[in-house]
Amino acid sequence: DPFTVFGYCPAGCTNRFFPASGITIFANFLHSHTVGSALILRQVRNGVELPPIDQNLYYDFNYQLANHITPRVVRPGDDLIVECLYNSSGRSVGTFGGESTIEEMCFSFIYYYPEVPITYCLSHPITNQFEGWVQQYAPEALSQFRTIEMLGDARDFLDNFQWTDQANRDLESVNINGIHEITCGSRTNGEGLENYYVANQRPPRITLPYQQPDVCAARNTGGDEDGGAAQLAYSIVAITCLVMLAMFF
Repeated sequence: DPFTVFGYCPAGCTNRFFPASGITIFANFLHSHTVGSALILRQVRNGVELPPIDQNLYYDFNYQLANHITPRVVRPGDDLIVECLYNSSGRSVGTFGGESTIEEMCFSFIYYYPEVPITYCLSHPITNQFEGWVQQYAPEALSQFRTIEMLGDARDFLDNFQWTDQANRDLESVNINGIHEITCGSRTNGEGLENYYVANQRPPRITLPYQQPDVCAARNTGGDEDGGAAQLAYSIVAITCLVMLAMFF
């Protein structure tokens, strides 16, 4: 089964940086590395999940492209979620976040207008909330986990762990539903962040999840599966808002 992680760009960020009229996204670039299998850019407004802004359910690291989409407005107070699914069943060791192609990342680069003072929106789960998972599945290693300071120690711990499907699902749940540290803002001369927002918070509460329509049923009834949307081209590219989750086991 795939292992899923979420990255969040929450309402606090869009409220702070987006104009009252919102921004319009016209293209998007989804990116992970070699065990990525599917990526989705999701949008939530007042607890209601809207249709995905972009998705690639058959992601191939060797075939990546920026996808021109039907323009979508994201308003202040909207939440953006990047969902990344991974399949590392062909590996015998753990996979961690990082820049190498044998490591993993979860990116969505959005192309939008008008320009707003945000270039970076990052989320990652708070490390100490994984203690409950370690306590349940490897209590003898809890003291070691609490003292892990170097990535190499974490690799040793996870590579020697006896994985089960339930342990995978519970770890996935901590990653998705736990408290995330959120940072968003703009960089100055490539160094540091200015005019930024930082918070520790849980994922947005979705009261009405989006239900994917039955495309086959629409075809059988003569429905227009793309909603008759016109293909639009733009000459202005404002780059980028970035949502990343850089922790993946």
